[in-house]
Amino acid sequence: AEVSVWVTPTALHFVTIDALEWTGSTQVVSALDGRAQHVEMTSIDVWLVAPATYSTINKMALGIADNAVTTAMASAIGLVQEGQTRIAVVPTMHGSMLNPIVKDNLRRLQNLGATVVTPRLGEGKARLPADNELVAALAELLGN
Repeated sequence: AEVSVWVTPTALHFVTIDALEWTGSTQVVSALDGRAQHVEMTSIDVWLVAPATYSTINKMALGIADNAVTTAMASAIGLVQEGQTRIAVVPTMHGSMLNPIVKDNLRRLQNLGATVVTPRLGEGKARLPADNELVAALAELLGN
């Protein structure tokens, strides 16, 4: 797979751009710079939004495009509607944040064509699923 990494400013508090560039196939996009990267990415088979934070999920569902990731998702949702890409969202947050607001917005994203991958629940948190479960969900999504 060719992997492109897009990151929010908050994510860079937890991981460095150098680490992310090592995992991907291209330069990490952490901010839009006028080259319209969010529009140029038309050949993406699937966008994986993981970890999908409370903020990112709600922004995606409401069409708020105020960083590189949410702007890319605004464009990707349009491409999903045209059948040109897919989006997988993996909610990852403290369990108390899995409230009616985010649940409604996850349903809204599903209605827009996104797939919500069930997180691993435990210890009061919604965490990324096990690697094999995440890969299986992506493989199933790509097979459709």
